[in-house]
Amino acid sequence: MQLCIQNILLLAVVFIVYLPSSRQAASTSTCEGGDTHSSLKKIEPASNMLRAVSYNVRRFKAVGSGESTVNAIGDQLAALQPSLVALNEVDVRIRPEALSSLAAKLGAQYEYKFFGHVRGNYGNALISKYPIVSVRETHIKGGTEMALTPGIRKYNGDIAKAGEVHRLARGMLECDVEMPDVGVVTVAVTHLDHISEEQREVQLDHILEVLGPNTSRTLLLGDLNALTRQDYTAEEWTVLEDRNKEQSWTPPAAGCLDALAEAGFTDVFAAAAGVSRLSERRPDADGALPQIFSAHVSNPLYRIDYMFQGDSLVRDLNPTAAYVAVNMTLSDHFPVVFDLKHASSLSRM
Repeated sequence: MQLCIQNILLLAVVFIVYLPSSRQAASTSTCEGGDTHSSLKKIEPASNMLRAVSYNVRRFKAVGSGESTVNAIGDQLAALQPSLVALNEVDVRIRPEALSSLAAKLGAQYEYKFFGHVRGNYGNALISKYPIVSVRETHIKGGTEMALTPGIRKYNGDIAKAGEVHRLARGMLECDVEMPDVGVVTVAVTHLDHISEEQREVQLDHILEVLGPNTSRTLLLGDLNALTRQDYTAEEWTVLEDRNKEQSWTPPAAGCLDALAEAGFTDVFAAAAGVSRLSERRPDADGALPQIFSAHVSNPLYRIDYMFQGDSLVRDLNPTAAYVAVNMTLSDHFPVVFDLKHASSLSRM
């Protein structure tokens, strides 16, 4: 699958929450400057709730203008009051202050970790309300190789030679987080290949190998650039096929995420929706299907930003809601929000 996006336009829309009669509205925001991004309504999670957010922030560069989105994204995340924030496409060379600024906006107790798998500057991050007790970093196997145009200057300053290729490197950040009522949980953040289903399969195999015995107590989040066929109605899938054909791309592919299911992972969004196939999701009160697609902001067609839950964590954390935060238009992806209730609180009800 190739997921290319050009000339993105920002949209101003509302939250669509994946729970019956559970919508929340919030005002849209702009990039840096003035107080135009400070009026978001607080959307508080319950005290017994773990709220996680998966967000591809596009280097904290506004689509079109390239302006910094750090402050505006920080305000919007603070309104969500998350427990965990998984970030993809973080570039600390361009925005060295980004992660410390976001953590400060979320609160004094928040901490963050970053793994720059590309030259130490670009990669994935986790911001956590709970203590991070250990960290592991992995350069993931696989990745599409692309031929470089002879004569162009590479990032390291060298000039590309004829026949030289560049591999799209990916990484995974693992943080062991001490969560109340749950204990130590591995939170893994990654971003898979955006071109090749075959390479995503290689990467997922490596991820599962690395997680090893921690798999059952892992929360895996990020932009996986992968499709689940059961998410799409026949009409929605035909749109993807037609789009790929128009762009002279290979047909849309699905199936690589089956490896996660086979390893015992649960798709938290689907579990919260209460249906086995998101293509069978129920219309809302207005007769529209709830939004499940996180990319791209100008024309959402793809669900590619995920949270997966290891099988032993199902006993500790119960998915109760998941939604695409479609009012947050500061990247080319919408963030996806996941609410999981502590099982210990359910037993006391």
